[in-house]
Amino acid sequence: MESWMDSLAPETRRVIDLIILLHTAGVLVAYCFYLKSVTGLLQFISPVNRTIRPAMVWLLLLGFVPYFTNLFGTFMYVPFILRSKITYLFFCFAIILQFFIVGRVAIAISAEYRSRRLPTRFAPTFKRGILYCLANLVQLLMLLLHQGRELTIAAWCLVMVTWIVYWVGVARYKKAISHLPVGSDPDSIFFAGNA
Repeated sequence: MESWMDSLAPETRRVIDLIILLHTAGVLVAYCFYLKSVTGLLQFISPVNRTIRPAMVWLLLLGFVPYFTNLFGTFMYVPFILRSKITYLFFCFAIILQFFIVGRVAIAISAEYRSRRLPTRFAPTFKRGILYCLANLVQLLMLLLHQGRELTIAAWCLVMVTWIVYWVGVARYKKAISHLPVGSDPDSIFFAGNA
């Protein structure tokens, strides 16, 4: 089956490939800032209240592997059918891990507030995070079901909006926890030098 890209001139295809590469690289840079924000939040939470190691968040970068391997032809000797299955495995792993991290981060925030006897909702970032995860799941389903470009682009836009909303929530709690009264836990970055 011929795609719309196959009907374009080779020069036009190269330009489109370059735009896609630059877009993916830009999203990757923004995603690294997001992961740094989540990691920073977890580092401000005292170790006894953490439900996940901060460095584990960076495993989410595995979700970007298919973009770059397909762009740079890393899988070029693998048959296309197998290549697409490998790509979907990376996406599935990243989505499952994202569900796990969203839940653990929300519980860690609640535990930190509870341990300091401060009021907060239970799992305050959970709803936003789950919406982001579900949007990722919808996008994966659009890719698996080979839906049209319009639906795939709409799913991608939904992912971007929910991702930014979740990121803002994480950043808000990171800032709030960093301004809480000083504790006495020497293992936390927040408490370092204040014990």
